[in-house]
Amino acid sequence: MYRKLIEIPSGSEEDIEKDVKRTFPETSEFQEPFSTGQNKLYNILKAYSQYDTKVGYCQGYLLHHLLGMNYIAGILLRYIKDERLAYLCFMHIMYKFNWRRIYLNDMMELVNLILCLTKRLEEQVPAVYKRFKEHEVTLNFIIDQYGRTILIYLLKYIYLLLSHRIRCTHF
Repeated sequence: MYRKLIEIPSGSEEDIEKDVKRTFPETSEFQEPFSTGQNKLYNILKAYSQYDTKVGYCQGYLLHHLLGMNYIAGILLRYIKDERLAYLCFMHIMYKFNWRRIYLNDMMELVNLILCLTKRLEEQVPAVYKRFKEHEVTLNFIIDQYGRTILIYLLKYIYLLLSHRIRCTHF
């Protein structure tokens, strides 16, 4: 099914192409031409956008691109060289950990979470909130750092889970 998803034309191809070029530009395999089918990152993102039509492809620009789909898939590919296994890990993150909800409705759930956390910070720790405001520190920046750490720690777990247990045919 994965190969079939890659072959279907997608309305997101232009956005995916732009983002793939910007994702880890030092990684030569992400710079392969899209037309040859050798660009693993492009393939994973296109396949996902075709599989999950409700979400499609989302750039995730709210958090310095960290939570953009391209970076999640890119990090997976840096550790998992097998393209199909990296795709399965990406699907696992999106569905089993329900990260796909972040990308629904133009990332409104994430925006609401950040607004809620900001309000709680202001109410419960006003001195810290005031200091953040003075230095123009936003919770986006903090969440960006935590998100990166969480994702790296999840990779080992996901890889082990998928490579040893999952006999997945529907992804």
